[in-house]
Amino acid sequence: MFDKSFESYTNWLITVAIGLITVYLVKFYAKVYSLPRGPFPLPVVGNILLFRNTKVNQFETITELHKTYGPVYTLWLGWQPLVSISDYNLIKTGFNSKNNELMGRNRIGFAKILLQGGCDVVFTDHGPVWASLRRVAHSAVRKLAISERLSDLVDDVVDETVQTMKKTHPIGTPFNPKSFIYANVVNIIASSTFGKRYQFGDEELKFIENSFECFRANTTDLVLVDQMPVLRLVPKYAKTAAKTIQTLEAMTTRVKQQYLSRLNWPVRTVESYKTLPKMITTVCCDFTSKSTPYSSSDTSRYLTGNILAITQDQTLWPNPEVFDPKRFLTSDGNFTSNIPGFHPFGIGRRVCLGEKLALADLFFITVRLLKSTNECVFALPTGDGSADLRPDPNILLLCSPKPYEIMLKMR
Repeated sequence: MFDKSFESYTNWLITVAIGLITVYLVKFYAKVYSLPRGPFPLPVVGNILLFRNTKVNQFETITELHKTYGPVYTLWLGWQPLVSISDYNLIKTGFNSKNNELMGRNRIGFAKILLQGGCDVVFTDHGPVWASLRRVAHSAVRKLAISERLSDLVDDVVDETVQTMKKTHPIGTPFNPKSFIYANVVNIIASSTFGKRYQFGDEELKFIENSFECFRANTTDLVLVDQMPVLRLVPKYAKTAAKTIQTLEAMTTRVKQQYLSRLNWPVRTVESYKTLPKMITTVCCDFTSKSTPYSSSDTSRYLTGNILAITQDQTLWPNPEVFDPKRFLTSDGNFTSNIPGFHPFGIGRRVCLGEKLALADLFFITVRLLKSTNECVFALPTGDGSADLRPDPNILLLCSPKPYEIMLKMR
């Protein structure tokens, strides 16, 4: 009697399981066929296996697939569809649309960790909050980018870095410049935002570098866990995700502490002058009331403009695989960046807000590096022209260079 009841119950469970799996598969593939055609996805894992044991970066794989599936196709990260566009005119039309259909953001796992319940310009969905954040950030970045102080700050930081570089690595000694690059960038940002400078070898500077390197090295596992939460049950992925999350949380906490330390002064000032709170409230209310109404549609899919594919489009760039700085010179020999297809910081209103600051930093840093090392040059230990300029295939969805070494040698 008991055996028959148990067998009946087991058969019922199997029938229900088969029914649920069938419903899932029907819904999944109905969604697959409703989107632009791409590589055939498997249930749960999608097209993730395309990136397994590959010797090229995933961006190169995604770009190569456009040759098979055309300028618009769908790639599945787990059960999350990613629609990739490689046509320059389609990207311009879509991302510059006045209706803002492509300005939304789906909150991903590590973004929640970084923000710790707050909002920022990069990950916040389109709406009045994002619009206000964008205006404030744009104003701050623009003021810093055109500030004369930035040039002096960069000169000071680069000079100090070069002197340290020469002391720790004599002429002709190969070394990895990664730590020096971190020191440069972190000191410029920290000095501008917190008024703090780090000496090379400072424990907090090392902590920041190690935190970014931990995140970069574990990006592949983080993306997989984020898109397929079931992987959290696998010890390898669970351990990596937990370690990276702990590191990111510690880093954001330190940054907050630096910010709060500086914030004590304006708070103290507001406490001292009782008329300020009312003035600030009036200005802020007037500022935020100008935001456009929030509107969004639940499309439950990502859409990305493939900038790498644009830079490899031979109709825009003759011989795109060749490094040719002359592309950016006019017939008169003057520099120009107003070239169709040149959008390293994105297209549309979601373009990187740090564009002007990044360009200014790159210019100042490059010029100062050349001046600070006028008696010597940076060279590759393996010889001129031997650099591997293809992205690291071990870093998922980040266009990161492979590890390399340089050295200083006399002119």
